[in-house]
Amino acid sequence: MASNIYSTGLRNVGSYQVSGTPWVTGSLVTGGSANEVKVSFPYVAKSLYIKISATTSGNTQDMRISLASFYQNNAGTNQHWVTGFKGREYTFTGKFKEIYFSLNNAAHESEFEMVAELTNIPASHMYTLTGSGVDE
Repeated sequence: MASNIYSTGLRNVGSYQVSGTPWVTGSLVTGGSANEVKVSFPYVAKSLYIKISATTSGNTQDMRISLASFYQNNAGTNQHWVTGFKGREYTFTGKFKEIYFSLNNAAHESEFEMVAELTNIPASHMYTLTGSGVDE
């Protein structure tokens, strides 16, 4: 029996046209070698709204946001990250199953708040982002 070509999936337009399910998280990120926060989504996210916040310690630093691990891949070596400035908000659209946050100074910390707009596509159906601009 043939599968339904109109079902939920990565290349199904309807999966992205409908309003997504909101998913909220946040975390404190501390600086230091190989210290990063990885956020994995239960379903493929079609957009991310991120706010970088100052902490009460006063040692707040701007944050790196990357699509691959800053320390385990070449994202850090090849400068494939976006700087999230404290007190600012960012919106990213695409297909995401995970995102990484890191700092470069061990004496600093920062916080982020994030709302992801999730599709009905299980994250396990999403391929790993790799290649030029991500980890090469």
